[in-house]
Amino acid sequence: MPGFLSLFYIEPGIRFKNTTKLFLHLKDQELEQLHQLCKIMLQTPGNNNGDVQRNGLALYVLALISNWYVWTDASSKSCAAVSNYNPLIRSAEYIQINFDKKLSLDELAQRCNLSRTNYIRMFRELFQCTPREYIINYRVEQAKKPLQSSDLSITEVALRCGFYDGSHLVRFFTRNEGISPRQYRYASKTAMTAS
Repeated sequence: MPGFLSLFYIEPGIRFKNTTKLFLHLKDQELEQLHQLCKIMLQTPGNNNGDVQRNGLALYVLALISNWYVWTDASSKSCAAVSNYNPLIRSAEYIQINFDKKLSLDELAQRCNLSRTNYIRMFRELFQCTPREYIINYRVEQAKKPLQSSDLSITEVALRCGFYDGSHLVRFFTRNEGISPRQYRYASKTAMTAS
């Protein structure tokens, strides 16, 4: 869904790490449509049919907001400065969707119509890390899921998450998390059996 990754995953990360304040900007008619849908959700009775209807409306609202999502810099009086962010945000979406594939900085920069140097500089300004660090950090986060929920080998997890091999995953996972993937798996499984 267009905008979903930006709205619910990328933007919160930018907000957490950066002083740039970005927000969702809705046109008057979009805001009115959203207001009417929320009124309907609030007026829907609390029974089985009502719950299904409310859940359906909530999903519809999420889809609308995701489609309407436009990056706007709250501190900027013009949207011209913000338009520079859009290719970088699309680049972060592309990274999140394709994290398990080989990603080159030249390809990512080209997708943004920027030189490699400008791409790295602008990406760092917005995300407070280089594109390479962003890719590695995202891959490490994605590696946590199969480590917790499967018995795949470290090498299999590494290859599924875009790392070259098991040692590549171990190096970056340990650097980011302070423990090895094997230790993380053990701690996760121990915590699940204890609860």
